[in-house]
Amino acid sequence: MQQDKVSITADNWPQDRWPNFAFNELACSETGECEMDAVTMNRLQRLRDHFGDPMVITSGYRSPAHSIEVAKSSGPGAHAKGRAVDIACAGADAYDILNEAFALGFTGIGVKQSGEHRFLHLDDLGPGEHSVPRPSIWSY
Repeated sequence: MQQDKVSITADNWPQDRWPNFAFNELACSETGECEMDAVTMNRLQRLRDHFGDPMVITSGYRSPAHSIEVAKSSGPGAHAKGRAVDIACAGADAYDILNEAFALGFTGIGVKQSGEHRFLHLDDLGPGEHSVPRPSIWSY
């Protein structure tokens, strides 16, 4: 399913639409581009509204030229489509975010809850949009 991918700049960031997120936390760390999908961002804002506490985004949009995306043998993934975020969280917060993510329609769930840098990967790709079937859950 093709979604609403929008090229966003720091100057046109829709703060009224996504008030709990900022351009700089979702922009590609290597290119500065931010082509987050608007439907995904709306879902992320609803997740934040339901969760009720701040969420730290450690990775949002990644340009297809980002070193992580280039290194993937299956080609650029959900981050390069503007359809994924990684959220730093652990313990009860991870449980609560995960519970809400399922209810809100996130279909790709990656869980890293051991060691340092614990996080959840959330994406909303549909069936056939990735080499890993959706819905799917995996661990890092």
